[in-house]
Amino acid sequence: GRNAGAPPGGVRAWRRSLHSAAACRCYQPPQRAHLRPPPTLLALKPPPPPSPDKTSVAATAGADGTVQLFDVAAARQLASLQGHSKRVSAARFAGASAIVSGSADKTVRVWRAEGEGGDPAGGYKCAAVLSEHAGEVVAVTVHPGQRYFVSASADASWAFWDIEGAACLKQVGAARALCM
Repeated sequence: GRNAGAPPGGVRAWRRSLHSAAACRCYQPPQRAHLRPPPTLLALKPPPPPSPDKTSVAATAGADGTVQLFDVAAARQLASLQGHSKRVSAARFAGASAIVSGSADKTVRVWRAEGEGGDPAGGYKCAAVLSEHAGEVVAVTVHPGQRYFVSASADASWAFWDIEGAACLKQVGAARALCM
């Protein structure tokens, strides 16, 4: 499987380098990650380079309905973002101070860093719950400019969003578009 060889509740992280095909490090968080039985990690995403806080932070999406942040280099869990009522299918960093997540609960959440000046070390808080999709949100991806993101749903629609304003700019494919 995708996480073969990792300890129960752990993550196996692969890193490519110019000098070797791939290097692997198994990471066992100090607390069990994504506790819903069985512990299930659905997505793992590092932030875009350079990392917002200059650490090796990874965001994970889990079947337990949480987004969890880990500092892989320090082997510690940084935060557990709770709010989704069903499994989280995707989580992505959006710039230096935001994360977007999509869930089977048909919502997208925008999480903002609470630290002074948007410092992620101060933790994250849910800033917006976006519910324009009629089906499960199966994917989110952030535009390279870090100002916009797209969510895709099992209802065969996708939506284009402004991150700062948490506003739906365009929805395509839905039986009835909820934003324009």
